[in-house]
Amino acid sequence: ARVMSKWSGVVDLVVSDKHHLVAQIRRLHKLFSEEKSAGAIDRSGCVGADEQEVNHFSENKVLTNVDRGEYIPFKQDYYGSGSVVAGFAKLGGRRVALIGPRSEDGLRACAAVTRARDVLRTASRMKIHPVLVLGKRWHQDAEIYDESGIRARIDFVNTLKDHAGVRIGILTDIRGYHSLEVVSHCDVIIFVRSSERDAVENAFIEKNATFIVGSLDEAFDCAARVIDLVDPVEKKERPAGGAPVVPDEAGSPYDMMESVIKKIADGGEFLEFFAAQNLTKTKSNFITGLARIGGETVGVLSDQPLILGGGADAPSTEKFRIFTQFVNRFGLRLLMLSNASGFIPGTKQERIRIQAIGGEALDTNIAGNVPVVSVVLNQNYGGRQIQAFSKHLRPGIHYMARENATLAVLGHTVAFDLFKAKKYRELAAAGNQSEADAMRSEFIDGFLEKARAKNDAYATGAVDRLVTDMSKLRSMILEGFEISEKECRKAFGKKG
Repeated sequence: ARVMSKWSGVVDLVVSDKHHLVAQIRRLHKLFSEEKSAGAIDRSGCVGADEQEVNHFSENKVLTNVDRGEYIPFKQDYYGSGSVVAGFAKLGGRRVALIGPRSEDGLRACAAVTRARDVLRTASRMKIHPVLVLGKRWHQDAEIYDESGIRARIDFVNTLKDHAGVRIGILTDIRGYHSLEVVSHCDVIIFVRSSERDAVENAFIEKNATFIVGSLDEAFDCAARVIDLVDPVEKKERPAGGAPVVPDEAGSPYDMMESVIKKIADGGEFLEFFAAQNLTKTKSNFITGLARIGGETVGVLSDQPLILGGGADAPSTEKFRIFTQFVNRFGLRLLMLSNASGFIPGTKQERIRIQAIGGEALDTNIAGNVPVVSVVLNQNYGGRQIQAFSKHLRPGIHYMARENATLAVLGHTVAFDLFKAKKYRELAAAGNQSEADAMRSEFIDGFLEKARAKNDAYATGAVDRLVTDMSKLRSMILEGFEISEKECRKAFGKKG
């Protein structure tokens, strides 16, 4: 046993006698066989933080942030692997594998990398979500001719890439982003911003972090909440947050988060992803995140009419694509709430590749197989209608709109200029200004009336259902998911 554990690292745990063996088996059974959602980390039995702690990550920091301070390190006796913290615990009742370099400078010894990979493999077999904690970097550079060291690093990265669970990375240093071999395979990045940073660093963090928190404790809390939403162990339905309220005037700004999303979500709770990304003034012009609706986890994509009229720009479209890929990976229901004036035009957007970014987002929508409910609240124009989950993209999309919502390729002014401007100028030049103005008024009134969802869109089947009472929006969304799930099963042979 000493050889197998200390020199080869094959043995996970070593016991001293039979009584110790029974105790370890009980601990393992309790950890691996029992799982339920507690809603939050139970820190009642946790050890206190060590004020003299000098390590970037340690067993003490783990014991401070896991349920009842219970943690089982694996392969702890493996000689040369002491630079990595690796083992299993629970966060809010959910099993996790906790892995991280003890030093912020990362792992160097082959034994440490091998130990990290073996724990990750165990987590994969047991369907346990991994939480990786890193500082400046994950791996130190291996010696150029160190074949076993290079192979161990490649194997670790491939094991992480293939893990089916929610791969969560907790970064405590901005330089950790350079560890692309690890960061690029994390589904969620939680950045611990515990000190002041300059404007350039803050902008970088805000663009690339899924969540930004102020401490390692908050990071563990956030990880527990993400896992509980993405992979729930039980369906827990709660009453809605309230009745959604949307102004009748299409161009009127309103806060989509407070007025709609939190109203239809169970308990009014919504976990926003990328809250700091694509900041415009005080809020993002596009919202992404997770909520429970009717007890089921739903990925929410939403325009924010409070900022830029909800218009879609290149950064918000990239945010759209990244979150849609996340939802597709885990087979979650997806809710699209549209209230946009279309894509924001101009050479500035073109220079930052709005066409290519929009095309990639569209590809992601088409390639998905999850049930989608797409709702237009007040307006949606042009190509944004298609990109925001038009029902014709693929099977499994249920499309709804408020009855007076505007759905059009062009705005009414542009449409008039395109189709009637010549006639208008001719009448005005002939001195028939009143006739010209009457023609313009008649055209615009007719155009806007036809563009209402209850008319052309509903008559042609572009819209499946009309929302006539906002107080029923939540129930209609749930009914829409039942329909879209049936379509997904028929088309793809599964829910999502």
